[in-house]
Amino acid sequence: MIGPAAQDVQPDGDDRLVLTHVFYGMHALSVGSAGTLGLVAAGMALLLWHDTQSPLVRAHWAYLWRSAALSWLAMVVTSPLYLLFGLPGGLAWLLIAAWMLWRCAHGWRRWTQALPPA
Repeated sequence: MIGPAAQDVQPDGDDRLVLTHVFYGMHALSVGSAGTLGLVAAGMALLLWHDTQSPLVRAHWAYLWRSAALSWLAMVVTSPLYLLFGLPGGLAWLLIAAWMLWRCAHGWRRWTQALPPA
């Protein structure tokens, strides 16, 4: 199995292992969906947060929330630049997308190694 062993994230079990992979995938794909998939993944993680006991799973889900929130905030802040000047705003959004992909890749790699995202 790729990712942390089930005993590393007990008592939540294998469903949280798979869900965390799904959430990372949704956040990575959200770059191409204007953040929609990331919003759905963050909402699902928020709904399941109270059932999750594993500190490792909680750390990764919080990392994804922070990543999504910071990228959405950056897009809102740079949207006037995009609307007024076009190219500079587009470049800013491209940098934000690259940063989000890097955060997803970094966190996902740490998840497969059963390490906290930091």
